[in-house]
Amino acid sequence: MLIGALFAYFARFEAAPPGVYASQAMLVVPLLATLRVLVLHSAGVYRRSWRHTGLEDAIQLGLFHAVVSAVLVLIRFTAPHLLVDITPVPLSVIGIEGLFALGGGAAARAIARRVHERGGPPAAAPRRALLVGAGREGCYAARGLTAGSTRGYQVVGFLDDDVGRGALVGGIEVLGSTAELAEVAHRTRADLAVLTDAGSSARVLQDFMARCKDAGISAHAIPALPDLLSRGASLPRTQPLDLSELLGRDEVGFCPHSWGRVVNATRGLRVLVTGAGGSIGSELCRQLAELQPERIVLVDNSENNLFDIDNEIRRVGRDIGVARLADIRRRDDLERVFAEHRPHIVFHAAAFKHVPMMERHPSAGVLNNVVGTAALVEVARRHRVERLVMISTDKAVRPTNVMGATKQVAEKVVHATDGGSSTRACVVRFGNVLGSRGSVFHTFAAQIDRGGPVTVTHPDVTRFFMTIPEAVRLVLQAMAVSRGGEVFLLEMGEPVRILDLAKQMIELSGGSAQDVPIVFSGLRPGEKLHEELLYEHEVTRPCEVDGLRVAACAPIDTASVLRTVRQLEDAATGGDDLEVRELLATFTGCSVISHRAPLKKVH
Repeated sequence: MLIGALFAYFARFEAAPPGVYASQAMLVVPLLATLRVLVLHSAGVYRRSWRHTGLEDAIQLGLFHAVVSAVLVLIRFTAPHLLVDITPVPLSVIGIEGLFALGGGAAARAIARRVHERGGPPAAAPRRALLVGAGREGCYAARGLTAGSTRGYQVVGFLDDDVGRGALVGGIEVLGSTAELAEVAHRTRADLAVLTDAGSSARVLQDFMARCKDAGISAHAIPALPDLLSRGASLPRTQPLDLSELLGRDEVGFCPHSWGRVVNATRGLRVLVTGAGGSIGSELCRQLAELQPERIVLVDNSENNLFDIDNEIRRVGRDIGVARLADIRRRDDLERVFAEHRPHIVFHAAAFKHVPMMERHPSAGVLNNVVGTAALVEVARRHRVERLVMISTDKAVRPTNVMGATKQVAEKVVHATDGGSSTRACVVRFGNVLGSRGSVFHTFAAQIDRGGPVTVTHPDVTRFFMTIPEAVRLVLQAMAVSRGGEVFLLEMGEPVRILDLAKQMIELSGGSAQDVPIVFSGLRPGEKLHEELLYEHEVTRPCEVDGLRVAACAPIDTASVLRTVRQLEDAATGGDDLEVRELLATFTGCSVISHRAPLKKVH
């Protein structure tokens, strides 16, 4: 303060103050410095930590310095000899002194903060971090990741959909949009990506994790950042986000030998994917796009889903994706698509899969899962498709619900038509997929976002789980090694208790049982406590692909299967839900599939 006031006189006269002003400066300089220190101290400015100075501190500092300067100017005009009896203090001295006092105070705080943030020994090999989100949270994350206790990170840039490329945010450049994560990560040699907004929705979180997996870097997030901002606390370490942590086992990777066969089996060929906009279908399209096929025909009856995956495939840089809005239940739609594109390989991922929904609408489930599959297989055979892979589910084994029963019938449709055709058809059967649309992961994530409660049907219920990329890798490898007629079972490890999954997700979100309660809602109609991947009579043998086994299937009575499909189609087309249930029960041998009352309304 003293130096600033003294420099104000030197600046005013561009040299040492002459004559009377020199005597005036000797009296005024300590008076002004003392006045400013007393005002700032009484206002609590000095109680604020200099090491964590931010915009709010700078605003407060400037405000109180302005108040002091305004009071001095007021005294200068109303009582010019109050401060000193020699001659009135020049207004320019008061103005310059105020600027020097503000600048000096701000500079001292900035230096203190910089020293604190750069304190400690340098990291031997700092991890290169790419920050997703350049808003307030992003600025805070950028500062905290290179500060004091969290050193060891080097922020290489921001990704943001709302801030233009090339903009500087806190001195760090925005390198592109979130859709360019893989490209930017490769270019900047980033080791990890950090989602700076911990309050993002489950959909945003899933998309972020998928993009990180595609880029081959780890996904992290800054936990509970709004709370940290409000408390002014230092930034904690980032938390890794990885769905595979919820599996309770190591994620199944590539089998190098069979993956080479996948590349050879698809390169330069035309591949068609039904349900291309769904969770499994869209991941199939993403991984297929890396295998250099001649064309990927994206088939879906949802305009929005098809639009999204079509745009995503176009971004890979090659014009290989062809989107076709079509319904597998309509043979005319399938005929037009197959005649136009003549696919060599078909992946059948289109299905109605939600158990409660199919319990309410069994006819719709039959028309899509059974009749649609039969139509697809028939058209594929007629157009001499080389390979057909159907995605099935563990719910097809001893089904206790309409969805599982329709998938069991669909499996038999695929096997019944395999023998008399050049098309090599197989079935890949696996359990729940973490992160798929409508999965328990999404349900729990949304409930945790709302603060709970998290609803678990039963304390002992278990399920098999895989991640989406893991499941798709194995589906592609099954296609490559199939000779036709197999049921491939994905080795999914031990079943996961859903209650444990819920607790783990709450912990990963930074919460506890006290913060997010868990309640039991009871098993829904058609649900089992425990799912199975095969029947007792099904004997499996090892497959040349790690993570796959092959079940030996019993002979299929083709005539019986096709007759049942026609009966189911007639009943479902007529909307006779009761007859649909009875036919499914008769064909699958599961008497538990009977007429069920509608679900009761929850009050």
